[in-house]
Amino acid sequence: MRLKKVISFLRWRIKQVRYATKWLYWLIGKNRPTTSESLKVLDIDKFNKLGDFGYVEVKNNFISDISFERLPSKLSQNDGKAVIDVYDYFLDETNILVSEILSDVNVSSLVNNYFDHKPWLWNVSVSYTVPKTEGIDFPLDSQMWHFDYGDKTQLHLMYYLSDIDEECGPLTFVDAIKSSKIKRHYSVIERVNDNDLKKFHDIDPISDSIKLTGDRGSLFVVDPGRLLHQGARCQRPRMVLFVSITSRFPMSKPNHLIGKNKRLNLKGAYKESESSVYNDNFFL
Repeated sequence: MRLKKVISFLRWRIKQVRYATKWLYWLIGKNRPTTSESLKVLDIDKFNKLGDFGYVEVKNNFISDISFERLPSKLSQNDGKAVIDVYDYFLDETNILVSEILSDVNVSSLVNNYFDHKPWLWNVSVSYTVPKTEGIDFPLDSQMWHFDYGDKTQLHLMYYLSDIDEECGPLTFVDAIKSSKIKRHYSVIERVNDNDLKKFHDIDPISDSIKLTGDRGSLFVVDPGRLLHQGARCQRPRMVLFVSITSRFPMSKPNHLIGKNKRLNLKGAYKESESSVYNDNFFL
């Protein structure tokens, strides 16, 4: 058990391992193509806000009936984890929804230009967050303040599958301008509690933070690598679709790797949407 924890720490918390992984991906797949469609930015104000502050909301008309009410009644926290990926319960519906989001020109133009016309679909998950229960101490892991290290450039497309208010543990973050002033550890991926955030970084976790609350159907685009953030501290359940984008050579494998079959299923649903936004290399 101790060895397993050490290996997990090295894999997920040491930055040099992340950089080495990115180099390895480049070495193995440097000749593999990715999408290279050049799209015009449709809303320059939103694109500038994403670039300056690291987040933006995108108005949309996507509709999905995926909800935690349809999950098994006995589903609960696994091994004390704050978040459970329930993608497998909604396979077809999730693939269709992801394809619709990626096919939308307002979304795709933001993503495409943020990655210099070469985005890569890194991961898809449907995150179900369970309220605090007895015997589980909060905050845990991603509930503490941190930066993500999925890649040097990365985006989360967050589509809300339930109404999310402050009691549902919304993504809470310090905007990219303030976050850029935080001195990061040279080696370890930090996890910071509220007291240390104030003590060592002079950032008030309440007054200096932004909470991404929103109604069911809201869509946000955020860069978790630039935003010091925490989430999932909830008193009531929440469910969010995460579509994560990186470069073709990310710094780590996703927790639930998009394997060949999942990519083929996504690709099939994407083609059925008759989209010409990206070429098929996006789903290789």
